Amino acid sequence: MREATPDPPADALRLCDLAVPELCRRAMARHLEVEPELDRRGQAAYLINRLANLICGELARLDLAGCDPSGLEPADVAWRNERREYEEDGELVAYLHHDLWLARAAPAGTASDHALAAALRRLFEPAVAGAAQAGPLSPAALWRLVSDAVAAGYLNVGKAEGRAAYAMRRSTAILDRAGPPLSNPQLRFVRLEASAEETRTGRAVADWFRLRGGCCRWYTAPTGGYCGTCVLRKDREDWIRAAMIRLAASD
Repeated sequence: MREATPDPPADALRLCDLAVPELCRRAMARHLEVEPELDRRGQAAYLINRLANLICGELARLDLAGCDPSGLEPADVAWRNERREYEEDGELVAYLHHDLWLARAAPAGTASDHALAAALRRLFEPAVAGAAQAGPLSPAALWRLVSDAVAAGYLNVGKAEGRAAYAMRRSTAILDRAGPPLSNPQLRFVRLEASAEETRTGRAVADWFRLRGGCCRWYTAPTGGYCGTCVLRKDREDWIRAAMIRLAASD
């Protein structure tokens, strides 16, 4: 069993709080601390994207560790963020650091695909509804961000544990069971390779990647652009392969 985390601080928000318009708008506006010119639709997408990646990563860790997180309710999941900075190329870059609390323990056991799909819908329904209204941004667009986060969470944990193939099958089964809008044909996993000649290092490289089915709207920020795996990119496989080659050459 994975125990519940300690009680969150008084200024933490729960997922169920985002159904309250004022609390949702306040949570969205926190992203102006790092992207001051981000519009309301961008704020809505940033909020759901960051929360979904934080929470779905933890759900994947629990599930792949043999614990059952399917009993979690929106009131059980709390988070807090704060503005922090790091130095890159002599400049300070601001970002929001997130902390997560789970009020309910995850018992030992393997949840069914159906139970985890139902948990995803239940957990994110208040946040999606609140952000869709406050953005405004379509609920379908926000649910696609949740799906992307599920796939990324499982792939990242699976890679770290040497179980990428199983993790990808598990996340795909969960999202397929959930149905639209969580199941999205544009979201998929792909294995990309680059030859030894292409890397110019004498060794070939290969890895699995998640190609997104949604868009976090980073491209709408003044300092933003398109993510390498964004659904709006037509060249995303080529972009990722080029990044693989550059990384291999720099090692």
